[in-house]
Amino acid sequence: MGVTEIILVYDGDAVRQGRMNVYDLAPALLGVGDAFRNANALLNANQVNVTVDVHERITRGSFEITLVIDHALIEQVKTLFSADVKTAKDLAILLGFSLGMGERHAAQGVLHLMKLLKDYLITEVSPPSEKGTVILKIENSTIKDSFIEVNNDSYKLYKNQTIRENMERITRPLDHPGIDKIEVREEDRTVETINREERKYFKPPPPQEQAAATLPIPVPTERIEELEVVSPVFKKDNKWRLTDGNATYNVEIADEAFLQRVARHEETFGQGDVLKVRLSKSTRHTPSGLKTDYIVEQVLDVIRPPKLPF
Repeated sequence: MGVTEIILVYDGDAVRQGRMNVYDLAPALLGVGDAFRNANALLNANQVNVTVDVHERITRGSFEITLVIDHALIEQVKTLFSADVKTAKDLAILLGFSLGMGERHAAQGVLHLMKLLKDYLITEVSPPSEKGTVILKIENSTIKDSFIEVNNDSYKLYKNQTIRENMERITRPLDHPGIDKIEVREEDRTVETINREERKYFKPPPPQEQAAATLPIPVPTERIEELEVVSPVFKKDNKWRLTDGNATYNVEIADEAFLQRVARHEETFGQGDVLKVRLSKSTRHTPSGLKTDYIVEQVLDVIRPPKLPF
């Protein structure tokens, strides 16, 4: 009842010929075991024990790994502490080794999240929703705003450097000739596939990015401001320059109705024009340090300077 099974398959010419270097296989299998043990430590605070065994049936090209959790101890913990204890199945889903009760929605597990993120930087993280997910905004050079929805516990595991190192060990055999693809299977379903080209997404990030990823990201704040227009910008997705009299800000205008009025020449700007706006401010961590973003969520009024008598 507390046992779940996953199949880890390494594929390529070497494996199909029945050959795989023990120095490639052993760290990968240990990486799986360590990933489950570390996930258990993070999410269950080691209230239950996790053991990982290799099933006695090993076929050519297929390595079946059985994860065992003492289910009786889980029931005891739940009874005594009403704890939200993650079962073996839960940990498999959150790490990305199982699809659970249905097909994957968004980024369900760490393995899939790492594939989706590629080498882009996470710039914002939303508070957890009622369904237990967070929205990640990523810095994408080809798309203005990219968002990924992921289970909050999976995101917690992803942020843990030890878990990231475990995933690196699991995918390390792809660095060697004759190993071209890794598949995670559950019964007759393929849960995840990682090919040689995707291996780079599973390598640990640089130290400065590791530090940034562990820091909390503040929730954006909003306030009403009156800001003078320094430089309106009419090219889509470019930022306006506004000033409060002391500092000048590069501001994203998110008010589409206002932008449409500007496009239709219903709003024109001259020296001294002021926008009364609902302004949001958010600070994010980047490898080069803190960066603050300003977004005009809504333009409440356009204030013209009084006309001077001639």
